[in-house]
This record gives sequence, structure tokens and C-alpha cells, in this order.
Amino acid sequence: QDGTNPLFSAGLGYTRKTYGREANVGVASRLFQNYGLGASGKFLFGSESRESAQDATVSVAGAPLPWLAGGVIIDNLLESEKTKAWNQYREFTLGLKANIDKILLLYFDPHVIPGKPGTTFGFEAGAELPIFSDLYIRGGFNRNSFQPELGDYGHGHGFGLGWAFPREIGRA
Repeated sequence: QDGTNPLFSAGLGYTRKTYGREANVGVASRLFQNYGLGASGKFLFGSESRESAQDATVSVAGAPLPWLAGGVIIDNLLESEKTKAWNQYREFTLGLKANIDKILLLYFDPHVIPGKPGTTFGFEAGAELPIFSDLYIRGGFNRNSFQPELGDYGHGHGFGLGWAFPREIGRA
């Protein structure tokens, strides 16, 4: 990811899964002082049992208060029969982050997946405790959320360390 340009940021991603591969490319730009807009494309390929597919994501994010940030994300915007074969259904997410005196960060991201068979509501929730300016202890859990390692929806939890990798690359 490159966030050094004042006009926009861009990123690339590649994920190997047991059932195929996924490549992502995304861009984001600031709209106003504390608000931005993003878009990305995903390419699903390399499966012996599923056809390759493409999809997109759009998002808006902002920080209306110094301690509160949020965003709205529409993932799998195109939702085709090919993407459904990969269990990738259109998903609407509201992302919320509360920053409590820079000591504790709390996250809550409810989402709805209208075209998914079965339960369509789910969420992710978590917390971060900064140890240093760029090192965090993190933990969280989710319900009815896409589990990439399984290629399906389910429940999960996770704990670990987070590191904000160098923020500026290639500057002299």
C-alpha cells in the first residue's frame, strides 16, 4: 500500500487459499478533510471446481468526531452467479471505530448479506490496545462473517499483535 500521495492511495493484495486464489487492487482518495472514498476490484481464480470471477467494492469513510470514525462498505457489488459459486454475496457493512483517549480502540462492524441463503445479519467486533505508537495487542470475534480460510460464512475469533508497517517508503 502506498499512502504517501496527497491525492490518492493505492494498494495490491494477493491471497492463496486452499480452494483458489484472490488478487485485489484498490484506490482511495480524500474528499474533504476527514472524509474519503475508495474502490477496489477483486479477481477470483485458480480453482479446479469454480470458474474465475471478478467483483468490486466501494466505500466511503469519515471521522465526524475526534474519537469516532466510521464507514459504509458495499462488498461484492456486482454479485454474479460466478461470484456466488465462490460464496461471495453482496454485503453491506457499517464500520465503526471508537478511540478512547488513544488508550483503547473499539471496533464494531455490523453487516447484512441480502442474497445469502440462511441468516443474513452478522458482525465483527474487536479491540486494540496500543503498546507503542505502531505496535498493538488485538483481539476480536465475528458472527455470520465470511471466513476466507474456509470459503464460507461462520463464526470465529482471533487474538494477536498488530504492527503498523513503515508509513513512508522510498522517501529520501
